[in-house]
Amino acid sequence: MDVLGLVRTYFERLESGDFVGAADCFSESARYSHPPYAEEPPGSGRHEVHGRAAILALFRRRGLRDTRHEIVGSAHGGGRLFVSGVVKGADGSVVASFVSEASFDRDLRRLTEYVAYSSRPAVWAAGGEGESG
Repeated sequence: MDVLGLVRTYFERLESGDFVGAADCFSESARYSHPPYAEEPPGSGRHEVHGRAAILALFRRRGLRDTRHEIVGSAHGGGRLFVSGVVKGADGSVVASFVSEASFDRDLRRLTEYVAYSSRPAVWAAGGEGESG
């Protein structure tokens, strides 16, 4: 499995509630960094954990959501992957956008680092032309 396929598998498992399977996409010593979850108060810190067991605990804390990640762009090489996409709600509406970076160990076939950034509302959600400058 290539790194993009592994990230897709991670998303599928996370979204189905298979937190053990999602955590298994990461090496034993992986680092994981995610912005505060939507329900957390403004100004909450990032979730940053080290090790598969801590990643699994974070996934369980996050819990099952009715949202789905859709990757719309990617670039990879040299064991690194960058993806961008949207998060869709149960009704199919776009509720957020994200950009993530991941490092991959080809021998282990596992992610060794995952760093996510997100925007709620999604970038360009208002449909405007943006600021000119």
